[in-house]
Amino acid sequence: MRIAKDKIAEVDVKYAPVDADVSFDPEHNKRVIQNVIRKTLENKRRIERENKEGIKERTAAIAQYVESTEQGGKSSSVEAYFGRKELARLRGEEVLSRIKNAMLMKKKDGTPVNQL
Repeated sequence: MRIAKDKIAEVDVKYAPVDADVSFDPEHNKRVIQNVIRKTLENKRRIERENKEGIKERTAAIAQYVESTEQGGKSSSVEAYFGRKELARLRGEEVLSRIKNAMLMKKKDGTPVNQL
């Protein structure tokens, strides 16, 4: 078996049982890894932005309801004001938010915090 010693570390030889690719470029490998990290961070920022927008939407909906009831709106029931489907969607988003936060939160010893 022919192995390019300058491209594969001795400890990794057992993971490369075939002849090493002579066109293997470690710099290309680093670029690919950096690109994956960049895309992951962009995706994380996008998800955080979407979560913030969802919170703003739910807050605006609650504020609209409170304002309507203060001004003598006909509907004093939250379900009657929003409708069953919209209220279920808002509750579902709240539950998902709690689950996501619980998954991210950990105690100092590394065990998850039970917030549900």
